[in-house]
Amino acid sequence: MIRCPLNWLTGLQCPFCGTQRMILAILSGDFMTAFHLNPVLFTLLPILIVIVAVWLIKPLRTTILGKILLARTTIVSLVIIFILWGIVRNIL
Repeated sequence: MIRCPLNWLTGLQCPFCGTQRMILAILSGDFMTAFHLNPVLFTLLPILIVIVAVWLIKPLRTTILGKILLARTTIVSLVIIFILWGIVRNIL
């Protein structure tokens, strides 16, 4: 496993710490462990996958769903959620 640079330097967990282990747990079918490793990312993962698919497949960008998912407010909202998650997971 690759260690998180932020965790290595500061001992704090970034919003994405546990992602590698979470993905391995998902691939092995252990969804409960995957959720406990990074609950916010696990919950938002389907949305993030769809956003990447819409971004990569040009015809999808012109659909209403594509425009909503690629809207600046959607992306900014996701960034804010991950920043807040990074703060909260280090407080708890």
